Amino acid sequence: MASDFRLTWNIFTVCLFAITLLAVSLFSSRVHPPELPPPIPVTTIPDITPSHIEASFLAKETVSISSETRLLLLPHHLVAGREIASTLTSLRAPQRVLLLSPDHFSQGKTAFSLARQRFRGPEYTIDPDLQLIEQLTRALDQDLTIDPAVFQKEHGVYGLLPFIHRAWPETSVTALSVRNDSSPRAVQRLSDTLQRLIERDDDLLVVITIDFSHD
Repeated sequence: MASDFRLTWNIFTVCLFAITLLAVSLFSSRVHPPELPPPIPVTTIPDITPSHIEASFLAKETVSISSETRLLLLPHHLVAGREIASTLTSLRAPQRVLLLSPDHFSQGKTAFSLARQRFRGPEYTIDPDLQLIEQLTRALDQDLTIDPAVFQKEHGVYGLLPFIHRAWPETSVTALSVRNDSSPRAVQRLSDTLQRLIERDDDLLVVITIDFSHD
């Protein structure tokens, strides 16, 4: 009888200890909830007349582009609206776009500035790709700063966003700006990073936007 009592008591003690640990764990998770990622800010892009965008898509032409295309070079001024619309609609919709723009006003604190933000247009919102942002942050390290303010007036980005959304409404867009005084080392680092991303991700399209020419 004594041995049965000790066995029962030991089992009871173990169960009570386990229940106590579970209760402490549950209480601690409520008192100290897991850290959440910071909220994604929203940047409202300057209004580009929707009728101009629609006119560009109505006037578009079929462009012969390889289905294997992973990188595009596009202008960002509205005078080339038809050409932009023609190029985008000639490709299948990617899941992710990495949009590279000149830092026209040299606002970035480092060679590259990254937009961890949503872009809001008149009737739509474009989300960034958080996994892509993490990959770029790790790869470019001290050469990159996440800075929403850089993109408030960056027409290299907001000049293309309405076209990308019109052509591919479900596609995420992550914007990255490049200062014109970036060092050759930083530029090479970016080039190597882009090559690795393209090789590993079949659903990523890199869009590089430049001015082409000015009067």
